[in-house]
Amino acid sequence: MIESIIDTTDVIEQLRGSIVTSYDTDSGGETVETIVTALLTFQKITPLITVGTIEPTDTIAFSVSNITILNAIYQLRETVGGYISVNIDRELNWLDDIGEDTGQQIRFRKNLKGVVKEVDWGGLCTRLYPSGSEVVLSDNDIIGEAADKSSEGSYGYLTLIPQYVCYKDWTALGAALPASLKVYRQSDWVSYSPDEASGWTDSANAHDGNTGTNAYYVIPNGQFLSATLLVREYTPTLCNAVRIYFLNLAADIAKVKVQISTDNITYTTIYYGVFEEPWGNYSWTQFPFAPASGPIEAAYVRVHLETESLIGDKYVYIGEVEFRSNYFVDTAVWKQGADERTLRCAIGDYESGDTYFVSYTHANYLRAWDKIGTYGDIAKTENNSKIAYADALLVWGRLMLTSYKIPPVSYEVEALMLSECGANFDFEKLELGSIVNVVDEELGIDIDARVVRINYPDLIDPSKAVVEISSKVSDLADTFKDIYNKLE
Repeated sequence: MIESIIDTTDVIEQLRGSIVTSYDTDSGGETVETIVTALLTFQKITPLITVGTIEPTDTIAFSVSNITILNAIYQLRETVGGYISVNIDRELNWLDDIGEDTGQQIRFRKNLKGVVKEVDWGGLCTRLYPSGSEVVLSDNDIIGEAADKSSEGSYGYLTLIPQYVCYKDWTALGAALPASLKVYRQSDWVSYSPDEASGWTDSANAHDGNTGTNAYYVIPNGQFLSATLLVREYTPTLCNAVRIYFLNLAADIAKVKVQISTDNITYTTIYYGVFEEPWGNYSWTQFPFAPASGPIEAAYVRVHLETESLIGDKYVYIGEVEFRSNYFVDTAVWKQGADERTLRCAIGDYESGDTYFVSYTHANYLRAWDKIGTYGDIAKTENNSKIAYADALLVWGRLMLTSYKIPPVSYEVEALMLSECGANFDFEKLELGSIVNVVDEELGIDIDARVVRINYPDLIDPSKAVVEISSKVSDLADTFKDIYNKLE
């Protein structure tokens, strides 16, 4: 009998030999790849391990000091999840998932000796209260997050999109919104209502959303033109441009002045200059403003047209005056919905063609909305003292709740000799992490499970390998955390 001993050294263990003296992304965070790249710069042992494939794309606020590079990377993995390895080219790879579905099937009374099924109801959770190092989820203010919109019957609805999300201080359906919750509505271009249009005829046509109708001003014979059309929106909005649809304006027009204001007292001029083609040729002319600082608040737009010579018996036409509005502050029309992720408003206040955004303070908990109806509201607290930022805590909490929201079930396949699986079972495709289909009609089992251990008692005949397969959710992270740290 031939005995062989195979001993491998974890290449990734090299990272225990170097210390991260201090690293901090600040509260704005960095991508996982950026953080890993920065941590590897602290290496002192050669040859260096370099950055390979980094699949997680999360942006994380992360801070460590005076710990090994390996421990820092493992701390980051506790927040993001996934599987870390170093390959033969000394590249550090971080995958969201491992294990290829080999298409193999193990079936009871065919090539399966037996299955042990265990359900751990004590680990079930549908409402998770995560906490970190002096940080909780309500330290997280979410600014301008897109909302899912819908309508039904008498109401329009908004639903917060991110997984397991909840806003703080929800009380009841139809109640006023919490003070920290704001709703914004975005519309590409918005017509403002006429407020002051002395001398203009049909001034309402300048805000009816129809370029085929127009407001017009008659220039009496032998006079200078000094015509001002003022339009307004009663709630100031964040804007970054004005556009005006001019129709066949008199060629004698010399200058145009466009101004904006929030109070109809102090005006900011965004354009004052010559009037030239293609203006007046049945076309839009845009006047952008604040390109560097971004959108600013405005409630009024004033359009002033001038001539430099006496003219008369001519008409000035304006078909439309619109703001490009980044956000309308729409909070006042919305109420709390049926739970702490939903809002509703009267159907008359709902704009189906616009995009909605919500700013809110996060509740101190996450809820598994897809499982509460099945298992009820089951609360659990978890602390990770290594997390110092609220946004990192949010990512980690979502990762934990994904594991806790389903009762941990284990299916342990009893010792399975690959040589007994039959000719159609291609055991050479199996490796640690491989996914196989396990079927046991009597237990009602039809699952995809992972290979967690392969033992080769006889290296001369690999088909005598003993394979252990498990799908125990609560154990998978621990089972696989070191699988891919071996030299490949």
